[in-house]
Amino acid sequence: MEKSSPRPTLFTKRGLELTTKGIAIYAAFNIIVVFAKIMADKANMSALVPDGVLYPYYGLLAIYLFMTLLNGWFIFKGKYYWLVAIASIIILLACRFYYLEMANWIYANAV
Repeated sequence: MEKSSPRPTLFTKRGLELTTKGIAIYAAFNIIVVFAKIMADKANMSALVPDGVLYPYYGLLAIYLFMTLLNGWFIFKGKYYWLVAIASIIILLACRFYYLEMANWIYANAV
């Protein structure tokens, strides 16, 4: 009878590598999505729209860009840390779930 190798779990070195790469890919994909949204909104914007209407998208774009660069740097160097992966997941989930609150805060505090 042939022995099958155990399946890799999430909490191994390989799981950490895949998690970090997945985070970088997810953040890079969201950069493309947010950038396309900004370009589409700018193309359809009338003169009556306030100047700061796209500020939340710029903030979101900056966060996704930072997460892509941070995780890409660790992938490039070949060093993987659970703290960075978990912090990145928390930040990206917070951006996803609390976007409206972030947008309202930016609208309230925009100059």
